[in-house]
Amino acid sequence: MRFPGITYPWREYPAMIWRRFTGPVPLNGQPAAVDLALADAEPTRWIGFVGDIAPLAGRRAVFSDGVRAFFDGCDVLVGNLEGVITDEPWYPLGHNHTPAIFEALEGLAPPARWVLSLANNHAADYGEEALYATLAAIEAAGMRGLGTRERPRLDLLAGVTLTAWSWWSNTTTAAIPMDDPGAPPGEGLHVAYPHWGYEHERTPRADVRARVPAGYGLVVGHHSHLPQPIEQLCDGRLVAWSLGNLLTRKRLPVLGEGALLKVGLADGTAAPRLARAHYRLVQLDRSDPAACRVHLRGEETEPAGGGR
Repeated sequence: MRFPGITYPWREYPAMIWRRFTGPVPLNGQPAAVDLALADAEPTRWIGFVGDIAPLAGRRAVFSDGVRAFFDGCDVLVGNLEGVITDEPWYPLGHNHTPAIFEALEGLAPPARWVLSLANNHAADYGEEALYATLAAIEAAGMRGLGTRERPRLDLLAGVTLTAWSWWSNTTTAAIPMDDPGAPPGEGLHVAYPHWGYEHERTPRADVRARVPAGYGLVVGHHSHLPQPIEQLCDGRLVAWSLGNLLTRKRLPVLGEGALLKVGLADGTAAPRLARAHYRLVQLDRSDPAACRVHLRGEETEPAGGGR
């Protein structure tokens, strides 16, 4: 049983609300930077990943020099677009973007490098028509989109696929995949991009660990709104459990953290393979009511009022 319009079963909901309004638990030793050498080869291509992209409601996105520099050289950036583009008014729990979100993302990469997933619990907040209109708006902005029932997967780069789905939805819908559609057959680096786990938690629960999808060499999760660790499993799969948040208008402390990930691919006669992984924690400063300022944890930042 679930509350109407709520992602979780009713037994989960009070605990989520408690976590939301009591602030984030300590990092408990989670490092601000992780650098992994996964193969004895130099990368020739790079893929970047960011945390949840929530509505800004008129705020500017301001990315620090360190954040922008982190993604220098990336061939593609991947993010989870929480909510849809719509003129409909905001309502509690609804996530409504304006087209200005695309301009905000250009602060990190040009449109042609962006891939945005719509497979998340807010995808159908404003109905399926708004969801598909958002997919069209992503493409009209020069970006690529995925995460609908008809388009759960795309070719991220040559020899690299990205597959998206969501455990959760605030409304009953068949418009997004709610289960892993399965890794594609054949050689290649297959990347899973699930909207999974539980909000405002720093570590993945046992039921998340038990459902790491098979057939993917890299798994990058989202939905927790707090960054969770990156880990190489004993079978070699690399899992970034959740990258937390990248952008939001909301000022709750529990929503003010995220992580950046970039992976380097080594090309050869066989399929591309992971050669490097770099992971950095970020903080979101919303003290300026006109901006969401994103900087690396520990990085000195410019005073409020600076540029994009």
